[in-house]
Amino acid sequence: MNTPDDYQEERDEARKSPSTPSNSDANEDNELAQLIGEEDAKLIPPEVRENITRTLTTRYTSLQIPRINPVRERVTSEHISTALNNRERANEREHIENTSIRRYQFLYFLIGLLAAIALIVFFSLTDDRITLTTVIVAILSFVGGLGTGRGMRRW
Repeated sequence: MNTPDDYQEERDEARKSPSTPSNSDANEDNELAQLIGEEDAKLIPPEVRENITRTLTTRYTSLQIPRINPVRERVTSEHISTALNNRERANEREHIENTSIRRYQFLYFLIGLLAAIALIVFFSLTDDRITLTTVIVAILSFVGGLGTGRGMRRW
């Protein structure tokens, strides 16, 4: 059984040898017979054989041509180092931004904690037990809602 490399070698030899019109037609008929089978090649009218042979040969040879990305040829080590430096600077900016966000979140947490403690102390000193239990329930509900929201976001 012939491999694609065998077909390519035969095509190369046929191109190198001087060909007459009859020799060229015979080469095309042989190529077509090898590609689709002799019995099927006999069924095809002669005027269509040339187009089929050209199409099939083009498809087989186009598969063997390596396709090179033109951008890949132009990229140099300077481009790569520039891209890496830009990515490193972007990572540094992202780290600084995340650190700033965490500081503000911690500050908000402390303010909320101090406000909750102040409310509890205030209502415990005024002996208003009903309002104190309402404030404690509201604070616990708020904290529980925050915890549930964070848990659902991560899930």
